[in-house]
Formats: sequence, structure tokens, C-alpha cells
Amino acid sequence: MLTLTPPQAAPARHPRANRAVATAAPWRRMLALFALLAVAVSLLGAGPSLAQETDPAAVEAATNIEVVVQQVVADALAAEAAAAAEADPALDTGDTAWMIVATALVLLMTIPGLSLFYAGMVRQKNALSVLMQCFAITALISVLWMVYGYSLAFDTAGMEAGTVNLRSFVGGLGLAMMSGISVDSLVGTIPESVFATFARCGSPSCTRR
Repeated sequence: MLTLTPPQAAPARHPRANRAVATAAPWRRMLALFALLAVAVSLLGAGPSLAQETDPAAVEAATNIEVVVQQVVADALAAEAAAAAEADPALDTGDTAWMIVATALVLLMTIPGLSLFYAGMVRQKNALSVLMQCFAITALISVLWMVYGYSLAFDTAGMEAGTVNLRSFVGGLGLAMMSGISVDSLVGTIPESVFATFARCGSPSCTRR
């Protein structure tokens, strides 16, 4: 005969002990967090006290040295600017040669650079026409620049410092037809004729000084 044995009872659990273990971990984390905050506050509070313990005489000496250095630098810059203003501009052959080369390079952007660019956008039979149109426009603008363009762009007659008037935006006609420009006329360290040619080629950063 088969005998049936009743199943053994499972060991009793202790839910209270597990809850106690589960709730103990967050409290430990909170205590550790509060301890870190306390250390951080103590370090931040010690910073100003250390700064206040700095010798006032050393701070004053450092400030005086900084003021003296700034004054010396300002005097040196002022003296250099005054010397540059008083010095007469002299012709520089290197600057002149480079400006002539730069003028030629910029001119090549129009003839033949821009001409070939627009010629490539039309039919083959119209390419020569576009080339001649670009050449004619370049010649016309060059003549107009010499007649009145350079004067309207760079003549400073009638301009007043601190006053905004028409001459602040458009120059006069004192330099029309390149009047007053001789072989010895200089703009900085280059001849004014070279400067006018370079400006005619379309440089937006030209300033006449």
C-alpha cells in the first residue's frame, strides 16, 4: 500500500526583518549626503577667512605695481603714436611693388576672369560678344573713376570731425580728373597714383590716409 505523507510546512519568514533591512539603506545614504554637505559648507566658509588673512600691504603693493605698469604702457603707446604722426611718410619700394602686383591680380579677375565666367554661361557663338562687353565696361569704369569716381570716394574736403553732413558720405570734386596728384604725392608709403589704381580695381578695404 502506498502511504501519503503530508507536505512539510515551509519555514516561516520574518517580513519585519526584511522591511527593517530595506528601510535602513536609504537612511544611511541620507546621512552620508548630509555629511558631504557639511564638509562642503565648512570648506566654502573657510575660503573667505583665508582671503581675509592676506597681508593688506602685499595687496596694496601688487595694486601699485599694476598701476605703474599700465601707466608705462600707455605712455609708450602715446609716444609711438606721436612719433608716427610727426614722421614724414617716405616712399617704400617694397610696398609699391606689392601694390602694383596686387592691382594686376585683381584686374585679372575681371579681364579675363569675369569675362570667361560669363562667356561660359552663353552659347559658343556669343562668347566673343560677352568678352568684348566685359572689356568695354572695364574701360568705361576706368575712365569714370579717373574723372570723378576717385574724388567722390576719397576727397575729404568739407568733412569735420564730430559732424555728420553730406561730405561724411560723399566726397567733393577736389580730386576730379586726378587734380592735385603729382609724382611725389604719397598715400602712406606708396604713390597716390598706385593707390588710386588699386582702389579702382574694386578693393573694399581701401582707406586714404
